[in-house]
Amino acid sequence: SFAAVASYATLFLLVSTPCLLAWGLLGVGENDAVLKGLWLTKDKRAVSDWDAGDSTNQALASGSRCRDCQVEAWLQAFAADEAGVVLRAQGDASYALVYLPSGRVQIRRYRGGDFVVLGEAAGGQSSAWGGATFTLAAWGSGPVHLAASVNGQVRLVVTDASPAALGDKGLAGVFTPIAGVWFDDFKVRELNVR
Repeated sequence: SFAAVASYATLFLLVSTPCLLAWGLLGVGENDAVLKGLWLTKDKRAVSDWDAGDSTNQALASGSRCRDCQVEAWLQAFAADEAGVVLRAQGDASYALVYLPSGRVQIRRYRGGDFVVLGEAAGGQSSAWGGATFTLAAWGSGPVHLAASVNGQVRLVVTDASPAALGDKGLAGVFTPIAGVWFDDFKVRELNVR
């Protein structure tokens, strides 16, 4: 609802703290990233370099373990496949903001190799070919509240009250199942939720 979106925007402006972690290159190839799949750097960007099939290319920031926080990254997937940012990653479980080739966004909960779509909305981009900044925020432990923004505009707010909700701290990062997706300007911020 509009009230939920407006209250999240106000909350975010009031309680977002300085960055816990920021990578220009996502730390790819450095000791501060947990990598899955294959990654390379091109100019100042991190680029996925493996068509993973049933798996995924994932880069998690080692120093990003948090619970009430937000992850942000610029990405360009060229409308080829999905890509996005993740929070509270713990083993095979995480929350993700996923940008779909159709230009829509989803908030998903991954666990045990499967996922549940918690919400879906228009991404607000004129074309899924272009790049944009994607932000996912999570706060609370039961229930867990999540909000997704594209280029600073709140697109989706959901609550995960399921017994499978991820209430503990986890890592933040980026992911895609295909090669050729560009990522840049990765940041993690802690939220001081009252």
